[in-house]
Amino acid sequence: MALAFTRLGDAGTRMILIPLLAGLLGWRRGWRTAALFVAIVMTGAALVALLKSAIGRPRPDLLPHLDSVTSASMPSGHAANNLIVWLAAARAWSPAPWPAVAALLLAAAIGVSRVMLAVHWPSDVVVGWLIGLSWVCGCFALARRSGCRR
Repeated sequence: MALAFTRLGDAGTRMILIPLLAGLLGWRRGWRTAALFVAIVMTGAALVALLKSAIGRPRPDLLPHLDSVTSASMPSGHAANNLIVWLAAARAWSPAPWPAVAALLLAAAIGVSRVMLAVHWPSDVVVGWLIGLSWVCGCFALARRSGCRR
């Protein structure tokens, strides 16, 4: 089950889902909203990659890794990037709380799967979630303040 959630959160899966979600948002909420979603996701991914490279924390070595990994450990890219994608899509889709709750639950399952597969320390995942949450909330606050409609 952990590997299934990890695969759902892999970069390759996200690269398929992001254009699909953007298209859905463009159709349902308008192209401005879709562009905002893509901007939040792409800049968030760049931020996570930059932080991961700058921090350079090694992966846990207490147990054998149950997934192949090549990058540093902190922050968890799966935790951060999936929280960014799913929460940004949920908030762009609807102001109702249920899409955001579903997004957070999915991001939580993906993040926990990384610890279960022994490729992240729990703190890597928590920091990833905090980065993702901060990024999405900050971007939507900035968009609202600048008059960008959802």
